[in-house]
Amino acid sequence: MELWMTEHRSFVFETFIQTRSSVVLTQCRFHTHFNVGQHGAILSRNTILKWVKSFRTTGSVRPGTTRGELQKTSKEFDKLWRPAHVAHALQMSERSVCQILHFDLHYHPYRVMVVQEVLRDDTVLITSDEVHFHLTGSVNKQNFWYWSANNPQELHQRPLHCECERVTVWCRMAQFGIIGPYFFMEGRRTVTVNSQCYMAMLCKFLLPELQRCRIDLTTVWFQQDGATCHTSRESMALLRKHFPGHLISKHGDVEWPP
Repeated sequence: MELWMTEHRSFVFETFIQTRSSVVLTQCRFHTHFNVGQHGAILSRNTILKWVKSFRTTGSVRPGTTRGELQKTSKEFDKLWRPAHVAHALQMSERSVCQILHFDLHYHPYRVMVVQEVLRDDTVLITSDEVHFHLTGSVNKQNFWYWSANNPQELHQRPLHCECERVTVWCRMAQFGIIGPYFFMEGRRTVTVNSQCYMAMLCKFLLPELQRCRIDLTTVWFQQDGATCHTSRESMALLRKHFPGHLISKHGDVEWPP
């Protein structure tokens, strides 16, 4: 009978990760946890490193894991997507599994996102949105990102109730090119985008541009987000008239993807 069991190997590997690869701390915690006396069996440095290497090589803390068993275990792990399942299979704690995934394997958790796949032979998909540009330099934090090794802690001061000059720009992208930009203005004054302004843009700018580009509207999928001006009763009626059955939007034929 082997002196060291799977329970001992699991504890050693978990502790080795928790102590950031400290062999001495792993030995101390092992002897304390299993109440190893002064004349008890000694867990050597080589044994600890051997077990750690074995797990990283085979993915198992069980002694004597063969290549066939490893292949079988790997196929089973392909179906495991929660650390709790992996922890149960390896007889380890879920916390240790998460630490191994993060610190040792440099893995990060990702959520599955449901999106609309566009294939080469699919019909045309056009999507658009509008954005405000403040002429004073104020930044819309939802539309701008900073990429840096450290947080730049940038500060942008702006009045609480901003009445400064700005422009509202709309643009649409599709596989045949870009349509726009379109500025929501009356004379030289920027106007708030409401349902009436949005429909006017569709009728006076977008639809004529699609006709100029000789785009068959029956092959076009129109995509927009859930802004109030986009999804008002009047706007949706106009879009359904020109893109019947091909409207990707909140309350549309296909829901706007997350």
